[in-house]
Amino acid sequence: MRGKVPYFASPCLWHELKALQTFASHVYLLLTAGRGRADVEALKREAGIEACKFVKNGMKVGLGTGSTVKHTVIELGRRISEEGLDIIGVPTSLATEKLAKEVGITLVELSDIDGLDIVIDGADEYDPHFQLIKG
Repeated sequence: MRGKVPYFASPCLWHELKALQTFASHVYLLLTAGRGRADVEALKREAGIEACKFVKNGMKVGLGTGSTVKHTVIELGRRISEEGLDIIGVPTSLATEKLAKEVGITLVELSDIDGLDIVIDGADEYDPHFQLIKG
């Protein structure tokens, strides 16, 4: 069993990944059930937005790259403008940097801060034990 799942790298939040196992299984079943492209995009949007629930005020957030994380960046921007969320982002690509600036996320270089509180990125695959596979 392999599929895509959001990737959260944070020692303090790693245990919360287990809470996403049911969601990841649901995504996997829908992706393999012959769903169309529109359904896959809707699932990516849902996963990207769901990842934002782990982001709290004052966090330093690593912002990954890709079609799922795009939705995360957009949602974080919405939360900043509508809910007053206060975060600092560290983008992993020029595309993410551009989008993050467009939606109002304050950005810094990784070398300018003392670590990250959470990193949100897509995993290319996961195994039956929900160990994430990048690359």
